[in-house]
Amino acid sequence: MSDTTGTQIAVTPARRPLRAGANALGIVPQTIEDVWKIAKYVCLGKMAPDGLIKNRNPDEQASAVSTIILSGLELGLSPMVSLRSFGMINGKPGLYGDGLINVCRRHSTAEYVKLGFIPGSAEEFGDDAKGWCEAKRSDTGEVSREEFSIGDAKRAGLWEDKALIRKQIWENGNKVWKDNVPNDATWFRYPKRMLQWRAAGYCLRNLFADVLGGVPTMDELQEVFGDEDMRDVTATAQITRSAPPAPPEEFDADKFAAMIIEGVGAAPDEESLIKFWEDNGVDNALADHDDLLNDVYAARDKRLAAFADEPEPDEPAANETEDEPGLDFPGDKP
Repeated sequence: MSDTTGTQIAVTPARRPLRAGANALGIVPQTIEDVWKIAKYVCLGKMAPDGLIKNRNPDEQASAVSTIILSGLELGLSPMVSLRSFGMINGKPGLYGDGLINVCRRHSTAEYVKLGFIPGSAEEFGDDAKGWCEAKRSDTGEVSREEFSIGDAKRAGLWEDKALIRKQIWENGNKVWKDNVPNDATWFRYPKRMLQWRAAGYCLRNLFADVLGGVPTMDELQEVFGDEDMRDVTATAQITRSAPPAPPEEFDADKFAAMIIEGVGAAPDEESLIKFWEDNGVDNALADHDDLLNDVYAARDKRLAAFADEPEPDEPAANETEDEPGLDFPGDKP
């Protein structure tokens, strides 16, 4: 549009108002390639739980995250909710207490799922204090109620009410027993919640076995496999703590470094050397010993350079065969 003098008049476009209230939907992958791509993004963004990525290479990390995402999709959970609801021990995914309750409550067959805590008769955390869970199915009308008391937790080796305990910690690349270590167990910090979740595990696994599809709880996995890749305390760790074995020998960094130097020097090829190095976790084991780490790196680099300097095998002469070198065949000479 212009006036009579030819000057252009700018027309300001109408601004669309901001509106609230739209539903936010999670991204749901449709193919295995989509799952792998999401897993890669999660790992690159450092959003994956430590239990899924520690001590794993990038492909192993993405595989672990993919397993969790696929496990959650089978139960109707979006990828990010799955990562918050599942853990993994010894390569097996399991549901945490809140994840277990979430899956059952949102399913159409659940009429209700309730949890609570009953204090002990003599004191709040007496042996008869208990957590409970009650649930009902809407399709069959079945009702299930389970309770788990502090007395049950003690018999299972889960309960430790001391603020300072004897436990294993990582030191110089090895696990060693230490006295007077702060008790950071989930059962010590959140006893009410853990009693309720243990009761919920028994109740919901029985009543909604078809909904959960055989996925175990993290409590069950921890009791079987111990404390690898988990966020909660395990029965195995607590039972061992009550009667610990003799402490292992202290880590001898000098001896370890000498073994590594000898091993890389004897490596027959580059591939064997690298595998030997990674299998022994050299970087982690000598992380606090800079001088020794420099020594083993120097030995490794020297051996790798030797592989690079080795001459290629000579090609056989044109008139030589593998069995009889230098043999003249008929017709070779006039």
